[in-house]
Amino acid sequence: MADEYETITIYDSRLDKLVTRIAHFNRKAARAGIEDRVDLIISKPYEITEKDRDGKDVIVKKVDITFKSPVISHKGWSLLATIEHTGAGNIIRRARTDVDIPTEIKDRQPVCDHCKTIRARHDTVLIYNDETKVIAQVGKQCLRYYLGFSAMGILWRAELIGFMAEVSEYDREPGYGRGEYAIDLVTFLAQVIAVVDKYGYTSKARAMEHEIDTTGQQAWGILIATSKAKEYWTDRERDLEKTAATDEVQGRARLLVEWLTKQVADRGTEQEYWSNLAVINRLGFVTYRTQGFAASIIAVYNRELGEVADRAVKAKSEWVGQVGDKMVFTVTALMSMTVETVYGIQYLNKFITDEGNVLVWFTGTVKFDKDDRLRLRGTIKAHNEYKGTKETALTRCKVVEEIKMAEVVNG
Repeated sequence: MADEYETITIYDSRLDKLVTRIAHFNRKAARAGIEDRVDLIISKPYEITEKDRDGKDVIVKKVDITFKSPVISHKGWSLLATIEHTGAGNIIRRARTDVDIPTEIKDRQPVCDHCKTIRARHDTVLIYNDETKVIAQVGKQCLRYYLGFSAMGILWRAELIGFMAEVSEYDREPGYGRGEYAIDLVTFLAQVIAVVDKYGYTSKARAMEHEIDTTGQQAWGILIATSKAKEYWTDRERDLEKTAATDEVQGRARLLVEWLTKQVADRGTEQEYWSNLAVINRLGFVTYRTQGFAASIIAVYNRELGEVADRAVKAKSEWVGQVGDKMVFTVTALMSMTVETVYGIQYLNKFITDEGNVLVWFTGTVKFDKDDRLRLRGTIKAHNEYKGTKETALTRCKVVEEIKMAEVVNG
């Protein structure tokens, strides 16, 4: 497999720590007789303006890190994936995407092909030989015979350079024994919905860039907080916990699980992502190791809702007015998406007019519920096209009449 180059952005204050960890890994690789290294290309520090949690502008210093992340290979063997074995099936987390994993492995027992034993292992590792094209499943203790590293060394390296987005959470599970702490799926998704409604969805890539928690980690942290930890909460955490407990959000979470159940039934388990979600759905609970997968359900759901709305209006929508025109429209809200930007929380509001034309308003002050009806005054900013749908972008908008009350979030 060819070397891959990736670029990430980090705060300049974290650079020394990153360089130290990379150097430690390279020394460990050298002792194991592995020639590949992680090489860094570091940009000059630069300043940008961001919003802090209070919405105030702050100037921060960042650097761009470009690095070569070769697949660690030893005697032809390299890490392919890890398998978490649960009572409802296996959850697979890939390190490489260029090798097909046989379908039958998704249901394979925790067997080690090296020592030929089947034990009550929580995890096994898939390795691949580029020369013989053989896939082997081995226990963590036997991994060193193939890769020259212990299993923890491999997983630590995966966390370090972002090869395996979900495996990195193996080392960050809070102070509970593996398998001893779990949260009901509906309860967890309700907390995820509360976070996404207020702050948007934060993927692992975005979290890494901005050095914040992912959506799943935010939801998990609120749900497992002890009474002592809650003494240090801000209004942010208290509001998110309260919102998640409402009947409305709990009902949305149950509908989301119903949607997930139908999706995994319709899609099957050929795709590993849906196979993993099927396992979580059967289990009915979430652990720290699976919270990333579980939280992603809301992102997929919201994306598919947007695509359905796009398909419904694509054939009919036309541009309206001329750039600079001030106009009044009677509209129905199609969607309102929360987006986290360097300028703070913004809302992408999408509407459809009674004539079937799509309008878009990007603002930091107001969001709407789907199917809200209102009269909207605004200035034509641009004529755009998104996935084949003609859209008219508005700016400096004002709600003239609310047929259904909009949810004003920030003023």
